[in-house]
Amino acid sequence: MKVDVKLISIITVISFILNIVWENVQAPFYDGYQSFWQHFLICVQGAVGDTVIIVILYLLFAGIFSNAYWIKRINFNSTAILIIIGAIAAIIIEKVALSVGRWEYAAMPIIPLLKVGLLPILQMIILPIATFKIAWRIYSYYEKNNL
Repeated sequence: MKVDVKLISIITVISFILNIVWENVQAPFYDGYQSFWQHFLICVQGAVGDTVIIVILYLLFAGIFSNAYWIKRINFNSTAILIIIGAIAAIIIEKVALSVGRWEYAAMPIIPLLKVGLLPILQMIILPIATFKIAWRIYSYYEKNNL
């Protein structure tokens, strides 16, 4: 399987943009949040980590499907698997971070059975799929117009 650097670059940029927005929107739900600028670098760190996870998901699926362009046709099965893997990854990250005191919740809606925040779980369910859909549209536009 040939890796397409342009596609991975687009996925990385789109993922970071979506995640930095999400991180900043959910920041007030964490303990210690005072202001946008006070928390911005923390959000950047989170967005970088989330972007790495999404790029790993892309590469994992590319390897499984032996196709670097699998995001062209995200079907029900791949969407379901992405949702499950994204949710599991987010739950593990949240559980570990909470147990070691990396962060605490302030006004975060909690998933009762799991005792983790709802927003970070939704983030890893929604943003990988959104990233891949948007990235494919941009990539297709560049390819179609020889850019």
